[in-house]
Amino acid sequence: MEATSHQVLGLTAGIATITGFQLIDYTPDSFLTTFIFIVVVLVGSLFPDIDTPTSKLGRLFWNVGFLLLIVAYLMWVFYPEGMIQLVGEYRFYAILLFPLLFVFKGHRKFTHSLLFLALVGGYGLFMYWYFEVYWLYLLGFFVGVLSHLLGDYITKRGIPLFYPFSKTYYKFFVTFKTGSTAERLITFLLIVLNLYLLLPDGWGWK
Repeated sequence: MEATSHQVLGLTAGIATITGFQLIDYTPDSFLTTFIFIVVVLVGSLFPDIDTPTSKLGRLFWNVGFLLLIVAYLMWVFYPEGMIQLVGEYRFYAILLFPLLFVFKGHRKFTHSLLFLALVGGYGLFMYWYFEVYWLYLLGFFVGVLSHLLGDYITKRGIPLFYPFSKTYYKFFVTFKTGSTAERLITFLLIVLNLYLLLPDGWGWK
């Protein structure tokens, strides 16, 4: 799927999640909370494509990563004691980020697998327990990532669900080509659905 389609599908998933909260009698405490939730969902809907430098988030991820490498190298050359101290203090968090190295394996590999989805969920639980990040935002990011994988699952290429244990790509029995007319039609229909759901009557409000 293209980036725009991923965002539209992510928005649909986010709205559906908020709507589903009504089943458990939960409503976000403010419009701002709901807005931030949707923004986080949209970020999550693009996040798996950080494995390619040409994607929206990929460009940011690779540029920031390259800048951090330069800073780390210069710090090691001119201030090695400080670098050693920094590594010692934040070693635990560096180890947690180690799986992200698999991002460099190429597009639609690790970041499009069930293992990556599980890691996103695990990191979310860690941030909730240790940093007390609001669970709704963490759920929003997870929903966004999940929507991305579902979006690519219905494309002709599919996704490597069990990577790195298996490099086989799996896809839905009905698929479309990325960037095709079929994808644009689906995106348009999702936009219409989103607009309907955002209307008061669409949400079931009177």
